[in-house]
Amino acid sequence: MFIPIIGPWIVYGAIGIISILLGNTTQGVLVIIFGWIIETATDFYIRPRIAVQYSEIHPLVFLLGFIYGAVTMGIPGLFIGPLVLGITYAAYKINTKDKLKNSQQIKT
Repeated sequence: MFIPIIGPWIVYGAIGIISILLGNTTQGVLVIIFGWIIETATDFYIRPRIAVQYSEIHPLVFLLGFIYGAVTMGIPGLFIGPLVLGITYAAYKINTKDKLKNSQQIKT
């Protein structure tokens, strides 16, 4: 997928519209609906699960990164959003771990 989100829709939309224009309304609508379902499933469910499987970051961080990254920065945000949120989350975890370690050292 060269252009995320837009790439498959060029194909799904074109096939659906051509089918509708040729008189195959049901086929055209079904292509558009199933294309939307497949694309939504991969973007919002499968991709974050695979990304979380290979990292130790909560799935909600990736999901928010994908959604808000795309909303705020467009297509580059799909890549930059999860990266920024992942780094921020990792820094937060390290910071809380250090604070806990320091508080335990002070007590002893």
